[in-house]
Amino acid sequence: MKELRMRVQRIKRKTAAVLASAILMTALGGIAGASSASAQAAECHQNSVQNNSNQVLKMKGNYNLKNGIGSVCGNITLLSEGTIFYVWCMVLNPDSGKVWNYGRVQGTQTKGWISNDNATLVSGTVNWC
Repeated sequence: MKELRMRVQRIKRKTAAVLASAILMTALGGIAGASSASAQAAECHQNSVQNNSNQVLKMKGNYNLKNGIGSVCGNITLLSEGTIFYVWCMVLNPDSGKVWNYGRVQGTQTKGWISNDNATLVSGTVNWC
């Protein structure tokens, strides 16, 4: 009888170890999956542009003019609150679904992308790129 109890205990320990390993592998797989999903969502998108709009926006705060569509894109320059931005055209960010505008900073030849969320409408209309 004692030998049977010892065998049952060994089986329980092995089962617990296998179960713990399975749980750990599942958890690590979920973390790895989340990491690659996050990495995929954090892309800098490019798009062809055309100057087909007359919209004027004013920056709501201090935000970076970007070299692509998305917050992960490189910065061109910091635009101060109140800076006027002439919009050439707009696109949807495929990751967030938010509108991004391409255009030029007033008084300069500096061009790039800004999120529509960071600006308020002064006048005009905008068309798709």
